[in-house]
Amino acid sequence: MHIHLLRPNDIHPSHWYGVARYATELVSAITDLYPPVSFSSFHCSLRRRVPLKRKTALAKAGVELRAIPLPDFSRSVLYNRILEKWCMPSWVQQAGCDISWGTNCSALPKSTRPFRTVVTIHDLFLLTHPELSESYFSTSVGPRLQQTAEQVDLILTDSQFTKKQIVEILGITPEKVLVTHLGVSSKLHHSMCEHGSITSSHEERKDEPLPLPFASVSHLLEKKPLLSVGTIEPRKNYELGLFVYRDLLRLLPDLPPWVIIGNNGWKFDRFYKTREQLELEDHVHVISGMTDNVLHRFYHSSHCLFCPSLIEGFGLPVLEAMTVGLPVVCSTGGSLPEIGGEAVISIPPHDKDAFVESLHRVFTKPELKQQLVQLGLQRAQVFSWESAATQVMQAFQNLLNNEHVS
Repeated sequence: MHIHLLRPNDIHPSHWYGVARYATELVSAITDLYPPVSFSSFHCSLRRRVPLKRKTALAKAGVELRAIPLPDFSRSVLYNRILEKWCMPSWVQQAGCDISWGTNCSALPKSTRPFRTVVTIHDLFLLTHPELSESYFSTSVGPRLQQTAEQVDLILTDSQFTKKQIVEILGITPEKVLVTHLGVSSKLHHSMCEHGSITSSHEERKDEPLPLPFASVSHLLEKKPLLSVGTIEPRKNYELGLFVYRDLLRLLPDLPPWVIIGNNGWKFDRFYKTREQLELEDHVHVISGMTDNVLHRFYHSSHCLFCPSLIEGFGLPVLEAMTVGLPVVCSTGGSLPEIGGEAVISIPPHDKDAFVESLHRVFTKPELKQQLVQLGLQRAQVFSWESAATQVMQAFQNLLNNEHVS
């Protein structure tokens, strides 16, 4: 089976984000489990050259990057749409691909070409909560999901929660939508057995500078912080989290700092203004550009994961935290109850007082913390990229055999 990947930049990117984790880990798992399967993607270059760094990064996941003799205006949305509508279907067919797969809510337009089309829709918050995103995504990208969902042969999604939304909001038949829960990276599993000091991790990867001065990161780790992982944007509900932290600090004067690992996304100004108004700059730290090695150290060294999101299509940090034995206090937003089950403390996303009360219990009741650790470790064993890869490949084979996906 030969598969075309529509968005190669999601594979081993320079800076990690949720969709990149999904694409990289799932494609890598498929490559490892199914050696006969091959992946291809395309890069525009008048001289038919591909960037060595990107070519190498893609090769790590088993993806071949092919040069196309056209100018590279990859940053132009209009240019990409023209290529995808008029040129790429022909390239995919000429490459002998059986399937074209868009791993992030977009796919090639419907055509008469012989290959089948697949799209992964991670969530529908652009349609259900347009106010939480930039206007461009809400007015342009979101509405196109309807057409994409109708035209593709198969839809993959991360949770039963999102599948239900796809069926009810987009009007897609359930048989066309396959849920594949995510997993955690082998690097995180490896770090559970051999995670040395942050100094040794950094010395092993001298090409990846720490995002903060080394002493500052070490200082935060030593305090066993409250941890959150995710982009600074309204959907993550960090602004309410600031009020939660303020109230918790009043109850626990020795409360460790709150560390948020994530880049600035959109509409993040209010978060920083609120942090300043509440005089929490010395208590709440945002760390961007975090490498895997340092991220894993925070997972291992923190006191609790705090995930107050308004809505999530999956909630990978919750699974990662459970995997390493980190207690989780999260919201009931979107799929989070489905992922965490009884192993996490779930709170309605707008209930500030309940968040404060639950976090206070985790910080002051060791027996509760230990119970959450054990339940989380058991729950995490349900999820794996190998399982997701097996489900995806069975669905792809069924698609090529004109059978139902599930």
